[in-house]
Amino acid sequence: MRWEAPMGIAIGILSGFLIYFGVAVFTAHRSWKAFWINFGVAILLLSLLAASHTDHTTSADGLVELFLVALFVVLFIVTGFAWLCSLLIRAADNASQDPGIDV
Repeated sequence: MRWEAPMGIAIGILSGFLIYFGVAVFTAHRSWKAFWINFGVAILLLSLLAASHTDHTTSADGLVELFLVALFVVLFIVTGFAWLCSLLIRAADNASQDPGIDV
């Protein structure tokens, strides 16, 4: 089938972002330093992916570069969402430890 390769790539990218999101929320909940190290590693991996796929030898390079930019934007959005989720988790933890607040 012609759609197997693009679907596999899409599932791989989605899985990568879901794993990144889970690790980002967990590390942000535990340590902000680990959160930013995780983000730095994700940026480095996307940068390596961009460097390996922008050799300008095909007519579709503009589309590939646009797709890579979209991945960077999604990474920033997912990182922000993970940061917000970790803040909610921290607030819930703090509220559950305060005896004056019913959760």
